[in-house]
Amino acid sequence: MKNSYITIAVKFRLIHKKVATWREQITSYKPVMVHDFPNLFFLMGANGTSLPSALQTIEAQAIYAEGLAERMKQAEISAVNPKQELVDEFTQNVRDRFKNTTHSKG
Repeated sequence: MKNSYITIAVKFRLIHKKVATWREQITSYKPVMVHDFPNLFFLMGANGTSLPSALQTIEAQAIYAEGLAERMKQAEISAVNPKQELVDEFTQNVRDRFKNTTHSKG
C-alpha cells in the first residue's frame, strides 16, 4: 500500500508570547486551546482527558478544532483566542472534578 501525504503551504508569523504562561499553573480551554495563543490548537493538551483511549481523545479534539476552523472560515474570522474567564472556569471545573483522582497528583 502506498502512503498518501498532503502538502500544504501555510503562511504564519512566529510570535513570542509570555514564556511563563504555565509557570504558575497549567490552564487550558477544553484541552485544545490556551489563552493568549490565538489559533493554536493542541491534541492531547493540558487538562484532558476522560476518554478511555488516546485515539478517541485525539479524534474528539481534532473534530472540535476542525469545526471551529470551519466556522471561522464561514464567518471570515481570522483568529480565535479563548477568553481568560472561560479558561479559568474550565480549569477550575477540571480541578473540582478530578481532585480525588490520580489526575490531580501530577
